[in-house]
Order: sequence, then structure tokens, then C-alpha cells
Amino acid sequence: MSAEQSTSVQLDKVQSASLQSAVSAGTPIMFSIVRTHYQRLGFWRTLIGGHSMYLTIPLFIFLHITVVTVMYRVLLAPLLGLPRLDSSRYIILDRHRIEPLHWFDKFNCLFCSYANGIIKLMNDELDGLASSRARAPVWAMPFVELYALVNAFLLVIGLVMSTVVLQVIAKCLGLHRGSMRRIKSKLLAQGYAAHYSPRHRGLILFYKMVAMVVAYNLEQIESAWCPLKHLPLEGRVFPEHHDRFYDRDALDDLHRVLAADGTVSQLKPKPPGRA
Repeated sequence: MSAEQSTSVQLDKVQSASLQSAVSAGTPIMFSIVRTHYQRLGFWRTLIGGHSMYLTIPLFIFLHITVVTVMYRVLLAPLLGLPRLDSSRYIILDRHRIEPLHWFDKFNCLFCSYANGIIKLMNDELDGLASSRARAPVWAMPFVELYALVNAFLLVIGLVMSTVVLQVIAKCLGLHRGSMRRIKSKLLAQGYAAHYSPRHRGLILFYKMVAMVVAYNLEQIESAWCPLKHLPLEGRVFPEHHDRFYDRDALDDLHRVLAADGTVSQLKPKPPGRA
């Protein structure tokens, strides 16, 4: 074994022992994760980028109430005979029960769980709407269209405000930014909601593009800040990137990966200054 390999092995042992010691003592696991980001990006970039994500919480609450609940569950589902998806299967809040986690760690995981669950649910609801060929009663359509238009206007305002925050997060943490234009081209090529009228299809495409670009950003955030698996109970629905997360008994392995790559995502963070 070369001197370089020996040093690497010793470093792995020290990092593993340090993490296990922290877990045993009840020290926050997420503090160890944050420390790897500090070493990779610097204190201020990690502090500003990591905490700015919580400024987007109002956007997810807005989407939960106006799109997921009112527009789909209250208006569209009964009018078009669409299935009401069980939100409890998507919004899974269980990682805060991991014993060694500090309250701040629990908050990080609660944010990621709620935000990703809402967006996964929104995407699945929109896919169901896009594939449905049912027709709503003629008398109901003006009300649905008016609500969708007003809500889209408010959503644009929210997106403009959130975009500023997301730009800061992406710049500080080296995240890749999703492109609405590329997403739209992909959806059009797939014939997404193609059987709807141009007006109705335009609204569905707008909401779908929002859901997809937000999901793109959230995947990178959760994969770097809380890549721990949920409990695999029957009936739960997870985003695809959850398959790359680590089990609760593999925290030392997770720590090594984050120290080396900064994330478990296939989208590796950009070097500082290139985000």
C-alpha cells in the first residue's frame, strides 16, 4: 500500500470514528454534513446558500393550498372524475424521528420532505389531468378557467420573487438551474396534454413547467442536505432521487460521499464561481 493510500485509509477511519462518536453523543448529524459543505465552499457561501432555501417555504404553502388542494382536489377532480391522490402518501414526515438528529437537523429534513412531497404530488396530479379526456360541464368551465388564470398570475409573482432567492442559492451552493424553455420543448415533443384546446393546454403546460423546474432544484437541495431514506412503508410515493439516498444505519458512508462530492445527486455541484 502506497503512502497516499495509507493516508486515505487513515482519514476514512478518522472521519468514520468522528461521526460515530458524534452520533453516540447526540451531536447533530447535519452539523457534520454542513461542515463538509463549509470545507468545500467556505463558511459564508454555505451559510447564505443553505439558509436562503427556507425563504421559499411560502411558495410551497401557496402551491399546496391553491394548486394541489383547491384547483385539483376541489374543482377538477370532481368535475372530471379524476382520482384524489392521498397527500399523506406523498408528504412523508418521518426522518425527524432519527434519534441522533438535533432540532435543526430535524427542521432541515422536514423542509425537504414537505417541499419534495408537495411537488411530487403536484406533478402526479398534473399528469393525471393531462392524460384525462373527460369533459367538465359547460357551466363549470368559466369558473375553473377564471380560477386557473388568477392563480397563474399570482404564481408568476411568487415565481419572480422565488427566482431571486433561487439565484442566490444556486450561486452560493453551485447548483444547476433548471430551464423552463428546455422543459417546455420536452413536453411539447412528448405531446403533453395535446388533446386539449390551445388555451387549456397552455395553462396545463405552464403549471407542469413550474412543477418540473422546482422539482429539478429540490432534487439537488435534498440530495446535499438531507439524503436519508424515509421508512419504506407500504403505499408511500417517493421522488425518483430517493433511490440514491442512504439508509439510517449507513451514516458513515454518507458522510464520506458528501465530503468527497458534496451530494448524492448525479448532478454534481459546480465549482465556486462557476454556478
